[in-house]
Amino acid sequence: MKYTAFIFLLICCSCKTKPQQDFVIVTTGDEEWTHYEGQWLAPNGEVRLQLALKTGAQNVNAVYKIHESFISDSSASGTSSGSTYSTYFDGRSDKSMGIVLHNLSPFNYSSFFRYRKSPDLPEEMFFITRGQNELLPCDPDFKPLTTDKRYTLHRRSELFTVEGYITFDDDSVDFYERNAAKRYDVADLAEFSKVKAGYKKWAATKHEGVYVKALAYTVVDSTARRNSALVFKKVLMLGAETEEGLEAVSQLDIVNRNSVSVKK
Repeated sequence: MKYTAFIFLLICCSCKTKPQQDFVIVTTGDEEWTHYEGQWLAPNGEVRLQLALKTGAQNVNAVYKIHESFISDSSASGTSSGSTYSTYFDGRSDKSMGIVLHNLSPFNYSSFFRYRKSPDLPEEMFFITRGQNELLPCDPDFKPLTTDKRYTLHRRSELFTVEGYITFDDDSVDFYERNAAKRYDVADLAEFSKVKAGYKKWAATKHEGVYVKALAYTVVDSTARRNSALVFKKVLMLGAETEEGLEAVSQLDIVNRNSVSVKK
């Protein structure tokens, strides 16, 4: 029942409903989680969000799971939350839908996304849909905090590992996955900027392909030219071919090109 919830949403959005009404769906098979990922620039680091939404049976609140992490050059911290979420329709001209995540777990890093109605209540998060594949972080009035695709949450595929060669040529990016013999467009999301910085350090000549191994996923609504694009979620290896084999840097330690040498 892949993406059943979102097919249902398209039908619902055409009908004006009352605000503050929990979204419900009649399930006809196994329920599935729909996954989103995004990031947000913060002072001295970045916030990363991994959100999963699951629709409930009729008259049962839908549930979510979210993991927030703050990452900087010197530290990292995170927290996971899981509870119910509500959806809101108010006749917007763009047929978008509001989403509220309730009862967030405490997080010692003050996220830009969290809001609290009163000191005695748990924090909440607010989003609004843009199309079927993107969530924009919002304030409690559903006013987007950003519309920049680099900092919104994108619906993603399942995770998989890619291994191949990436080439940057002016504004174009090409990634060749050598195991599947397939070429991908690459979205300017997640660790894209780190790969680009590494490419500049490792590529000795123009149009040279630089080796990349990464945990990845695909997105539909992305910053790439086409409808589907690859996202590097976590870079595992980055390097270049040498006469002795593959010289690579693990975990993207690209400050010093010769700091680590791995032969494969």
